[in-house]
Amino acid sequence: ICLETNELLHYSYPFYSLLSTPYSLNLGMSMMTNAVVWAKENSKKYIYLGSASNPKALYKFQFKGIEWFNKNNWTDDLKKIKEILK
Repeated sequence: ICLETNELLHYSYPFYSLLSTPYSLNLGMSMMTNAVVWAKENSKKYIYLGSASNPKALYKFQFKGIEWFNKNNWTDDLKKIKEILK
């Protein structure tokens, strides 16, 4: 599911066939990385990668400049989100 505006690319809930995709390709991560690159190449100010509700979502926090919403404001405190998701 994706939404594009002048400043934002909202990219979340990607889907693909696990049966026809070798696990070693890591297609989900590749799709997300390509979305980030596309957003940058198309001058988007922001890209939203979905929520982070458990430790499995920490892979989203590998990108430079990543922020998350802590119920009050956007923050780049990655140590805090890692603690919360433990």
